[in-house]
Amino acid sequence: MRSTRTSAPRDATAPSPARSTATPPATPPHARPAATLTAAALALFLVDLDFFALNMALPPMARDLSVSVTDLQWVISGYMLALGAFLIPGGRLGDVIGRRRTLIVGVAIVFAAAIGIAFGYLPARRAARLDPIEALRHE
Repeated sequence: MRSTRTSAPRDATAPSPARSTATPPATPPHARPAATLTAAALALFLVDLDFFALNMALPPMARDLSVSVTDLQWVISGYMLALGAFLIPGGRLGDVIGRRRTLIVGVAIVFAAAIGIAFGYLPARRAARLDPIEALRHE
């Protein structure tokens, strides 16, 4: 008796069920999960460090400028708004020119700005005549 069951044509590239070719997929040479995690953690550490520095500067700002707690909350909100505003263009830039290059350029900009602020080279700092060494001497 003939079977009425018909089987679908077998794909020539598919392995047969009798012999298994269980080789794990090859990992691309640029996929280094530990390095990626480290880079992302360092970038987030920079953001947290800047936020911490801003919070440490709030009490002297309140004392020197005679502002209320509500006014200080605007400073924090402005920082977070600026951070959030740069996330979407930064993500798009990462898609266009590459995530690695975008991360390196972004970290370099943050690092250069932090060094500039620390040594008083930024025009905004000069205009405000803020000198942390002099401020510490007068306290």
